[in-house]
Amino acid sequence: MTFSRYVRTADQPQAKVFSRYVDPKKVLQDRRWIDVEVPLGRFAGEQVTLVLETTPGSAGDNRFDWAGWRQPRLFVPAER
Repeated sequence: MTFSRYVRTADQPQAKVFSRYVDPKKVLQDRRWIDVEVPLGRFAGEQVTLVLETTPGSAGDNRFDWAGWRQPRLFVPAER
């Protein structure tokens, strides 16, 4: 399955900022929570909508696909 994140702004309908394919059936390392950080600094000062999407793999077969997003969080870096 593929996990993707998109950002929508007033100027841009939807920009993909992250995508990762995981295959826990075949890849042992994918049988765990996978923490990811996605820098969004290029959208600083803009009002945005974040979209989290999970889709089946390239074969389009979602049988037995159990997926979830765990505690998505936004962090604002401290000013330097």
